Amino acid sequence: MFFHFEVDEEQESYTKWALVFGFRDQTITAIAACKKGEDREHGTALKASVLSIRPATGAASLVGDGPSQAALQEEYVAIPSAGVAMRPPASFVRSESFDGFNHPSDAVSIMVVQLTGPFSEMDRGFTAENLAKRGLRLIDREQRNVNGQTGFFVHFAQSQAGNDYLKWSLIYGSEEQTTLITATCPKELQSKYAASLKSSILNVRSAMAAAPSGDESLSFEITPTEPFKFGNKVANTAMYPVDGAKLLTSPSEPIFVVAPALSSTLILDRRAYADARLKSNPHARSVTPESTGPITIDALEGFESLAKAEDAKTGTPIAVYQVILFTDDSYIVMQGLVGAEQSDKFVPAFQTMARSFKRKMPE
Repeated sequence: MFFHFEVDEEQESYTKWALVFGFRDQTITAIAACKKGEDREHGTALKASVLSIRPATGAASLVGDGPSQAALQEEYVAIPSAGVAMRPPASFVRSESFDGFNHPSDAVSIMVVQLTGPFSEMDRGFTAENLAKRGLRLIDREQRNVNGQTGFFVHFAQSQAGNDYLKWSLIYGSEEQTTLITATCPKELQSKYAASLKSSILNVRSAMAAAPSGDESLSFEITPTEPFKFGNKVANTAMYPVDGAKLLTSPSEPIFVVAPALSSTLILDRRAYADARLKSNPHARSVTPESTGPITIDALEGFESLAKAEDAKTGTPIAVYQVILFTDDSYIVMQGLVGAEQSDKFVPAFQTMARSFKRKMPE
């Protein structure tokens, strides 16, 4: 049984969490406590720590059904490209699609991203109002100090394609760079994974291993066409703005993005999926396709499309170019966006870059 209660001791008020369970002829009680008022800062970590207890013999979990999912793996695993090390939950493995970990059979994951840019900008994006604009619902948020840096831990929910997900993000950093660690779990699996996901995130450490530079850590190769250059990456998504600029100052500025899917996805109607993906670009609205045709790149079949649209924020007329390529159980999306008045100049460059796509062979 798990209890959450408050007590008064020696003129001080305390918040406590207790896990009580039996094993053979023993009863074991684990208690975590902090002063009342400090539970917003420490409560989540204390609760997750208590719930992650497992027998030292490696026996099945005494909390919930089946093998222990609240337990973390014994060793820290470094993610050099993000400069962190984590103890992933039991049974989780390193992802082949992004920096982080995923469960081999359940759609549960932890993604780690290191971004170039100030933490203060990311902080503003995780308010209830700004999350709601992206279709996310804030559940809870608390300030954190992570490895000596300012941060916060946020719990929110998302509904996507008829499925409900719960997410936990730890965000921290400086004015130069920001680290974002996000765990995602289907709502129906929260009792099985929530405690271990939160515990894994909140026990993150800095890792000193050197990160691969530039686009060397990507799972694919692209040959940029002038004036485009590699600019930045988020997980396994690469961005190629003009001259490699980190920030775009106008919706008319051209940019080319390559984004492999983060997980396996069975797609039965590929043409319909390509059309739907074109129209659901988060940076565009009023998308009107002008042309779509079959294409083969790197021995992968897919579709190439061109559409008229408006910038989602400003309404500026833009052109959207897209190539989507399909593997047996996943896909790769390449998109180019540019102001409509410059489309004749830059769409040919988008086409050339898309045709240079090549998967890297595993070492």
